[in-house]
Amino acid sequence: MQICHWKGALIYNFGPLDAPELSIAEPLETVAFTPWPGVGRYIWEKVSFRNGAFAYEVYSSVERGPDAATGQVGTITVFEGDTEIVHLTCDADTIAGSLDRIYDLKQSIGQCWDADSKTWTNICD
Repeated sequence: MQICHWKGALIYNFGPLDAPELSIAEPLETVAFTPWPGVGRYIWEKVSFRNGAFAYEVYSSVERGPDAATGQVGTITVFEGDTEIVHLTCDADTIAGSLDRIYDLKQSIGQCWDADSKTWTNICD
């Protein structure tokens, strides 16, 4: 699985890097990204890509603090509507970076995260 940014869109690729089985491109303006709320023991983010009735949710988490016992965790969950179809856990040695770069990309197009409504808005204070 790979997520990349290209020409104003985020692209989700699933499968071998040289020949993905599935590729979904979604504009930065509409991609569903939830940033870490800034509290708790785990720093996490998630992003979801839609393809018809299916949603592919990518989740990244890392434990923080001096007693952190777990490294970075990554998962992919596939939903059909509201029903979870499959939940995959990434091998720890295959996770490269976090999803927090998406936050910067959304801000670069003039969007701001509203923590109260848990949505992205174009009205930034």
